[in-house]
Amino acid sequence: WLKLFKPLPSFRLAFSNPFAVEMDARFPRARPAAEGQVPEGVEDVDAESKVELKGDPFEIRLISLIGDEKLVSVEPSSNIAELQELAAEALNWERPWCIKFAQGSSAVATSSPETTLQELGLLEDCELMVLRREPWRRQNLGCSRYNNNYACHVRELREVGPAELELDFAAHGDNSLGPLQKAEASVLVWESEAGATDDSLATAWCRVNFTVETERRKEGTM
Repeated sequence: WLKLFKPLPSFRLAFSNPFAVEMDARFPRARPAAEGQVPEGVEDVDAESKVELKGDPFEIRLISLIGDEKLVSVEPSSNIAELQELAAEALNWERPWCIKFAQGSSAVATSSPETTLQELGLLEDCELMVLRREPWRRQNLGCSRYNNNYACHVRELREVGPAELELDFAAHGDNSLGPLQKAEASVLVWESEAGATDDSLATAWCRVNFTVETERRKEGTM
Protein backbone atom coordinates (compact mmCIF):
# COMPACT_ATOMS: atom_id res chain seq x y z
CA TRP A 1 0.00 0.00 0.00
CA LEU A 2 0.95 3.63 -0.33
CA LYS A 3 0.63 6.22 2.39
CA LEU A 4 0.47 9.73 0.99
CA PHE A 5 2.06 12.78 2.50
CA LYS A 6 1.50 16.26 1.12
CA PRO A 7 4.92 17.88 0.99
CA LEU A 8 5.52 21.12 2.81
CA PRO A 9 6.97 23.93 0.72
CA SER A 10 10.61 24.60 1.53
CA PHE A 11 11.73 28.16 2.03
CA ARG A 12 14.63 30.15 3.40
CA LEU A 13 14.67 33.59 4.98
CA ALA A 14 17.78 35.75 4.75
CA PHE A 15 18.29 38.94 6.72
CA SER A 16 20.96 41.53 6.07
CA ASN A 17 22.24 44.57 7.94
CA PRO A 18 20.85 47.05 5.37
CA PHE A 19 17.40 45.54 5.93
CA ALA A 20 17.76 45.92 9.70
CA VAL A 21 18.87 49.54 9.30
CA GLU A 22 15.88 50.24 7.10
CA MET A 23 13.54 48.70 9.67
CA ASP A 24 15.08 50.85 12.44
CA ALA A 25 14.61 53.94 10.32
CA ARG A 26 10.98 53.24 9.56
CA PHE A 27 9.77 52.15 12.98
CA PRO A 28 10.40 54.02 16.25
CA ARG A 29 11.87 52.12 19.13
CA ALA A 30 9.29 51.08 21.69
CA ARG A 31 9.68 51.13 25.44
CA PRO A 32 10.31 47.74 27.03
CA ALA A 33 7.03 46.07 27.91
CA ALA A 34 6.16 44.09 30.96
CA GLU A 35 6.56 40.34 30.70
CA GLY A 36 3.78 38.80 28.64
CA GLN A 37 2.76 42.12 27.09
CA VAL A 38 3.27 43.35 23.55
CA PRO A 39 5.39 46.55 23.32
CA GLU A 40 3.51 49.74 22.54
CA GLY A 41 3.13 50.38 18.82
CA VAL A 42 4.04 46.81 17.87
CA GLU A 43 1.41 44.53 16.45
CA ASP A 44 1.08 41.13 18.08
CA VAL A 45 1.57 39.05 14.93
CA ASP A 46 1.13 35.83 16.88
CA ALA A 47 -2.24 36.80 18.31
CA GLU A 48 -4.20 34.81 15.75
CA SER A 49 -2.06 31.73 16.29
CA LYS A 50 -2.68 31.79 20.06
CA VAL A 51 -6.15 30.33 19.78
CA GLU A 52 -6.98 28.33 22.85
CA LEU A 53 -9.49 25.54 22.47
CA LYS A 54 -11.67 26.14 25.49
CA GLY A 55 -15.11 24.88 26.35
CA ASP A 56 -16.94 22.18 28.22
CA PRO A 57 -17.62 18.71 26.83
CA PHE A 58 -20.90 18.41 24.98
CA GLU A 59 -22.98 15.74 23.29
CA ILE A 60 -23.71 15.15 19.65
CA ARG A 61 -26.71 13.07 18.64
CA LEU A 62 -25.76 11.05 15.58
CA ILE A 63 -28.64 10.05 13.31
CA SER A 64 -28.21 7.60 10.44
CA LEU A 65 -30.35 7.48 7.31
CA ILE A 66 -32.23 4.44 8.63
CA GLY A 67 -33.08 6.23 11.86
CA ASP A 68 -30.48 4.84 14.25
CA GLU A 69 -29.59 7.42 16.92
CA LYS A 70 -26.51 7.42 19.13
CA LEU A 71 -25.12 9.96 21.59
CA VAL A 72 -21.40 10.63 21.71
CA SER A 73 -19.53 12.93 24.07
CA VAL A 74 -16.95 15.26 22.54
CA GLU A 75 -14.95 18.38 23.34
CA PRO A 76 -14.31 21.51 21.29
CA SER A 77 -10.74 20.28 20.77
CA SER A 78 -11.94 16.97 19.30
CA ASN A 79 -11.18 16.72 15.60
CA ILE A 80 -13.00 15.26 12.62
CA ALA A 81 -10.99 12.02 12.66
CA GLU A 82 -11.91 11.44 16.32
CA LEU A 83 -15.58 12.15 15.61
CA GLN A 84 -15.49 9.68 12.71
CA GLU A 85 -13.99 7.05 15.03
CA LEU A 86 -16.70 7.68 17.65
CA ALA A 87 -19.43 7.45 15.04
CA ALA A 88 -18.06 4.22 13.59
CA GLU A 89 -17.87 2.66 17.05
CA ALA A 90 -21.33 3.84 18.10
CA LEU A 91 -23.03 2.69 14.88
CA ASN A 92 -20.88 -0.43 14.46
CA TRP A 93 -19.65 0.74 11.07
CA GLU A 94 -16.37 -0.09 9.39
CA ARG A 95 -14.01 2.33 7.65
CA PRO A 96 -14.38 5.52 9.77
CA TRP A 97 -12.63 7.60 7.10
CA CYS A 98 -15.63 7.02 4.80
CA ILE A 99 -18.05 8.66 7.26
CA LYS A 100 -19.45 12.10 6.51
CA PHE A 101 -21.70 14.43 8.51
CA ALA A 102 -24.38 16.98 7.79
CA GLN A 103 -25.98 19.57 10.05
CA GLY A 104 -29.37 20.53 8.76
CA SER A 105 -28.98 21.03 5.02
CA SER A 106 -25.25 21.83 5.23
CA ALA A 107 -22.43 19.32 4.90
CA VAL A 108 -19.77 19.31 7.60
CA ALA A 109 -16.30 19.56 6.08
CA THR A 110 -14.41 16.29 6.61
CA SER A 111 -11.61 16.68 4.05
CA SER A 112 -9.13 17.77 6.75
CA PRO A 113 -9.21 15.14 9.53
CA GLU A 114 -7.31 17.40 11.96
CA THR A 115 -9.93 20.18 11.82
CA THR A 116 -11.40 20.67 15.30
CA LEU A 117 -15.07 20.89 16.14
CA GLN A 118 -14.48 24.40 17.49
CA GLU A 119 -13.08 25.46 14.13
CA LEU A 120 -16.29 24.12 12.55
CA GLY A 121 -18.45 26.06 14.99
CA LEU A 122 -19.63 22.97 16.89
CA LEU A 123 -19.47 24.02 20.55
CA GLU A 124 -22.71 22.79 22.14
CA ASP A 125 -25.19 19.92 22.08
CA CYS A 126 -26.43 19.32 18.55
CA GLU A 127 -27.63 16.74 16.04
CA LEU A 128 -25.69 15.54 13.04
CA MET A 129 -26.85 13.34 10.20
CA VAL A 130 -24.33 10.57 9.60
CA LEU A 131 -23.64 9.31 6.08
CA ARG A 132 -21.14 6.85 4.71
CA ARG A 133 -19.73 6.26 1.28
CA GLU A 134 -18.08 3.27 -0.31
CA PRO A 135 -14.27 3.35 -0.65
CA TRP A 136 -13.46 4.34 -4.20
CA ARG A 137 -11.55 2.26 -6.70
CA ARG A 138 -10.38 2.83 -10.27
CA GLN A 139 -9.46 0.07 -12.71
CA ASN A 140 -7.31 -0.04 -15.84
CA LEU A 141 -5.71 3.34 -15.24
CA GLY A 142 -3.26 3.05 -18.09
CA CYS A 143 0.28 2.13 -18.96
CA SER A 144 3.62 3.82 -18.35
CA ARG A 145 5.74 2.79 -21.33
CA TYR A 146 9.42 3.55 -21.93
CA ASN A 147 9.41 1.66 -25.23
CA ASN A 148 7.87 -1.48 -26.65
CA ASN A 149 10.12 -3.63 -24.47
CA TYR A 150 9.64 -1.86 -21.12
CA ALA A 151 6.21 -1.00 -19.71
CA CYS A 152 4.25 -0.87 -16.47
CA HIS A 153 0.47 -1.40 -16.41
CA VAL A 154 -1.59 -0.02 -13.51
CA ARG A 155 -4.45 -2.49 -13.11
CA GLU A 156 -6.30 -1.02 -10.15
CA LEU A 157 -6.03 1.77 -7.58
CA ARG A 158 -8.21 1.57 -4.48
CA GLU A 159 -8.73 3.38 -1.20
CA VAL A 160 -7.94 1.29 1.87
CA GLY A 161 -7.61 3.86 4.65
CA PRO A 162 -7.27 7.54 5.48
CA ALA A 163 -4.69 8.83 2.97
CA GLU A 164 -3.83 5.21 2.10
CA LEU A 165 -4.07 3.53 -1.30
CA GLU A 166 -3.40 0.10 -2.75
CA LEU A 167 -2.21 -0.23 -6.32
CA ASP A 168 -2.06 -3.39 -8.45
CA PHE A 169 0.61 -3.30 -11.14
CA ALA A 170 2.31 -5.45 -13.75
CA ALA A 171 5.69 -4.45 -15.21
CA HIS A 172 7.78 -6.17 -17.86
CA GLY A 173 11.12 -5.63 -19.59
CA ASP A 174 13.29 -7.75 -21.87
CA ASN A 175 16.53 -6.88 -20.04
CA SER A 176 17.93 -5.15 -23.12
CA LEU A 177 18.38 -1.97 -21.05
CA GLY A 178 19.03 -3.67 -17.76
CA PRO A 179 16.75 -4.98 -14.97
CA LEU A 180 13.40 -3.51 -14.04
CA GLN A 181 13.44 -0.64 -11.55
CA LYS A 182 12.51 -1.25 -7.93
CA ALA A 183 8.80 -0.94 -7.28
CA GLU A 184 9.58 0.17 -3.71
CA ALA A 185 11.10 3.39 -5.07
CA SER A 186 7.91 4.43 -6.84
CA VAL A 187 6.56 7.96 -6.55
CA LEU A 188 2.88 8.67 -7.00
CA VAL A 189 2.03 11.89 -8.80
CA TRP A 190 -1.47 13.17 -8.12
CA GLU A 191 -2.50 15.53 -10.88
CA SER A 192 -5.33 18.01 -10.36
CA GLU A 193 -7.88 18.86 -13.02
CA ALA A 194 -6.00 22.06 -13.75
CA GLY A 195 -2.83 20.11 -14.48
CA ALA A 196 0.23 19.07 -12.54
CA THR A 197 1.65 21.60 -10.11
CA ASP A 198 4.18 21.47 -7.30
CA ASP A 199 1.33 20.93 -4.85
CA SER A 200 0.12 17.87 -6.78
CA LEU A 201 3.32 15.93 -6.17
CA ALA A 202 3.09 13.52 -3.27
CA THR A 203 5.66 11.10 -1.95
CA ALA A 204 4.63 7.49 -1.64
CA TRP A 205 5.63 5.28 1.26
CA CYS A 206 5.49 1.82 -0.32
CA ARG A 207 5.34 -1.76 0.82
CA VAL A 208 5.24 -4.20 -2.08
CA ASN A 209 3.79 -7.71 -2.11
CA PHE A 210 4.90 -9.50 -5.27
CA THR A 211 2.88 -12.23 -6.93
CA VAL A 212 5.44 -12.50 -9.74
CA GLU A 213 9.07 -11.42 -9.35
CA THR A 214 11.59 -12.29 -12.05
CA GLU A 215 14.25 -10.35 -13.91
CA ARG A 216 11.87 -9.66 -16.77
CA ARG A 217 8.50 -9.45 -15.05
CA LYS A 218 7.16 -8.08 -11.78
CA GLU A 219 3.55 -8.12 -10.67
CA GLY A 220 1.99 -7.36 -7.32
CA THR A 221 0.36 -4.86 -5.00
CA MET A 222 1.89 -1.80 -3.41
